[in-house]
Amino acid sequence: MTRSVVGLLTVGLFVGVQAPSLETVLARAGEYVAQSRQDVSALVAEEYSVQILRNYGVQSGNLPAAGESSGHTRRSLRSELVLLAVPGRNVWDVYRHTFALNEQPVDDLKDRLRRVFSGSPAAAVAEATRLSIESARRNLGAIRRTMNVPTLALEFLASASQPGFSFTKKGEKKVDGVPVWVIAFAEVRRPSLISTPDGRSLPVRGELWIDPANGRVMKTQVTLDSLDAFKEMKERPEDYTAFPRVAIETTFRLDRALNAWVPAEMKESYDRGFEVVTCTVTYTNYSRLEIDLTLLVPKG
Repeated sequence: MTRSVVGLLTVGLFVGVQAPSLETVLARAGEYVAQSRQDVSALVAEEYSVQILRNYGVQSGNLPAAGESSGHTRRSLRSELVLLAVPGRNVWDVYRHTFALNEQPVDDLKDRLRRVFSGSPAAAVAEATRLSIESARRNLGAIRRTMNVPTLALEFLASASQPGFSFTKKGEKKVDGVPVWVIAFAEVRRPSLISTPDGRSLPVRGELWIDPANGRVMKTQVTLDSLDAFKEMKERPEDYTAFPRVAIETTFRLDRALNAWVPAEMKESYDRGFEVVTCTVTYTNYSRLEIDLTLLVPKG
């Protein structure tokens, strides 16, 4: 597939300096993502999520907990999060273990995932998957969420994934004094990387805030819009009415103890019209997980 390349020269923050081409910046971003997978190949962090549900007359599939109202509900979750970059894959495998709901413990062990991954890798993945599914049931609302991954957009920037997207430079900004390019992207590959449970494509679009000098990703925004985002959705809206409009924004920061850039905050929105869920998620207390990731590579 071809990739649209625009904005080969620019002005503004780069006045007087020969600016790199968009193709060059994307190549640097691909290299950055590859290096990032090595720098944060196996990490554990604490995730704190504040979720707000607004329900407009339709009963949610996830009933309020004690002390929560049915029309407007606020819930906090504290979880242990594991990020694994298994060799040979573009995605990060993400596992969650929720140990507190509204600051009340639901599990006495806050480091259950770390303990799980200290054992047999195959058994660890099975148990970590079970814990993640169990933890997902504590999310507010009827929407089943598996895309709430802070590294999601980095997967689209992997060198092997880029041909499936179009990229356009939108402008320039500064983040903490660092000049960045704001690059819009839209998925053109079919089937798309994300799909409905019955296999229909759900292409993504969004923005990437990238330091053009080294390809470092400072912020990402991902949108899946079943109402007006893409041609096939406009032509067959009845096929997508059950899927919400999803927006996920992640900002990254330098963790000086790890000497690596890691997710700092993620903001999520899931809008089904009659039900809206918003989440603000922060990540702290990063540490490395001692694990031989080659043992998780599928055989053959």
